[in-house]
Amino acid sequence: MPIGIYKHKSHQGFQKNHPKYLFNHTQETRYKLRLALCGNKNGIKGHLCSKETREKLRKYNLGKWIGSKSPNWRGGITPIEKKIRNSIECRLWREAIFSRDNWTCQRCQNRGIYLEAHHIKSFSQYPELRFALDNGITLCESCHKLTDNFTGRNKRKERIIPRI
Repeated sequence: MPIGIYKHKSHQGFQKNHPKYLFNHTQETRYKLRLALCGNKNGIKGHLCSKETREKLRKYNLGKWIGSKSPNWRGGITPIEKKIRNSIECRLWREAIFSRDNWTCQRCQNRGIYLEAHHIKSFSQYPELRFALDNGITLCESCHKLTDNFTGRNKRKERIIPRI
């Protein structure tokens, strides 16, 4: 095989092994088959729906997958930590830390890169300091990974302590 021309093994002999009935149809029949197999804009797969049917389907599905009606609903058990981290207070704290530190990593002094707001004292162990401005520092992603309490590192150290 010449250099630069590559053929996938699954395509070799495709025409030979493919059902012949697909090649014997007229253009019109192929178009009808395509509509039947793939569906169309007007309704359910391969079927044309009237305006009344579309309206009934819309009303039936309206609000079906919201909140407790969703099949993924688990009784509103979102962890409190996730609610706090997605709150407006957390976003404002993060923006305040970045603006205070002039959008610069405080360890390597890099600017114009992805920045993260780091809690000096752990988010989970000090809930009263979660939104204190003096408990935050701006770090780049690589410097943040080097900190002592990145992704619960200090919790792991407590568990690893050997028993005497």
